[in-house]
Amino acid sequence: MIMRSKSTKTTRHYYKNDTGRRIRFVVSGSFTVEAALLMTILIPVLTALIYAAFYIHDSAVLQGIVCELAAAGSNLSQEKNRAGELEKKKNALLSSRFTGTRGAEISIEAGNNSVSASGRGEFRFPGMIMNFFGGSIKKLSKNWSREILQPADLIRKIRGLEYMVDTIKE
Repeated sequence: MIMRSKSTKTTRHYYKNDTGRRIRFVVSGSFTVEAALLMTILIPVLTALIYAAFYIHDSAVLQGIVCELAAAGSNLSQEKNRAGELEKKKNALLSSRFTGTRGAEISIEAGNNSVSASGRGEFRFPGMIMNFFGGSIKKLSKNWSREILQPADLIRKIRGLEYMVDTIKE
């Protein structure tokens, strides 16, 4: 059985334990008000921090995809259907890696001497916290280019140097 006192600052509760003795405990009502005020500040800030982590994740994922596509374009330089292979790889990488980025686009330009890839997207922050800090939409943009190496020419040069060193030693 719980009985309450009529005090305005604290509330005294009584309960009976197993032996039938009456035990008193005091609960202060000011902690509830302070917690309610504190939670209205903490919850939006924690939500903004979580979304900032999602933004950093999506930025790193976009950079990884762009680097991987540029490296794949460099490695596929001898293939006949290089553009088709890069398009398949791009579609496979873009399938479901982003947590909050919408409208992600990646373009690949493959020339004779280099391959460059660039990616763009928009990350939307919900709520009014990010509007306060400068807008709810943050744009992601990453670029990467890679020179196409000709391994056959490099191997020929190395073998030519080995041959020259061997002839000099004799």
